[in-house]
This record gives sequence, C-alpha cells and structure tokens, in this order.
Amino acid sequence: MRDAYEYHEYEDAEWSRRFRTFLHGRAWTHAEGPKALFDHAVGWLRRNRVLLPGVSVLARQVSEVRKVADRRLHHTSGRAPAAPPPSATGAPLYWPPPTPLIPNGSPAAACPPRPTCPAPPGSTSPRPTHPRTPQRRQHRISPAQLP
Repeated sequence: MRDAYEYHEYEDAEWSRRFRTFLHGRAWTHAEGPKALFDHAVGWLRRNRVLLPGVSVLARQVSEVRKVADRRLHHTSGRAPAAPPPSATGAPLYWPPPTPLIPNGSPAAACPPRPTCPAPPGSTSPRPTHPRTPQRRQHRISPAQLP
C-alpha cells in the first residue's frame, strides 16, 4: 500500500530531516501551544505523504522541538543588547523635579474644586458632575424664532 500511494517512511533520513526542519521553524516562528504544534505536524506529514508514527513518538518529538525553541529564545533574548546609555545619544537626561502630592500639607489644597451643573428645576442645590462628562446645553427657542 505504501508503494501504491507513494508514501514515505517516517524513519527515512531525508523526510525525517525535512520534517524536523518544518517543526523547528514552526516552533521558532509561531507562539503555539503543544496541541497546535502537534496538529500542524500531523498535517505536514499527511500533506507530504509520510507514514504517521505512533502518537507517543510524535508527541515526544514535538515536545523536544518546543524545548529547543524555548532554549533558543531564552538564549537569544538573554544576550540582546541593552539600550545605549543616554550620553551615547548626545541628549542630556532631564527629569523634572517631583511635585508634592499634597501642597502645603493640606489635602484640601491639593484637590481642585469640583465643577457643578446648574440646579435642576425644582432643586435648591447644584449637582456635581464628573470631569469627563460633557455638560448638556439646553437651547430654548422662543415662538418668534420659529418659521
């Protein structure tokens, strides 16, 4: 059956190398979990007419490839160059002095007064508004302005 449908052995050196190359590339370039990588591995083997190995053999190979890709990622990111020091860019460093949270020691002085809206009809006190809430404008039209 293998010869009739032109399937390749999983243990064949050439197809094994091609498959490992695919797996390593996929693990390195895609942030996928082990199940997704396993599914892509099965898809690649089927598309390329390679006989599927046992589930545990394929799962072990996927696991090993993910470990290699993780080690490579940590090794690569661990030796990434740090940002150049500010003096190398030619621009001096400047941070403004910190501002006190409570000026003059008084909590009330630190808080600006709350904005208020006009009192609703029939009310005696204005209602406070949230700073981001737009205030609604009521336009009154006199009968003389109507067409």
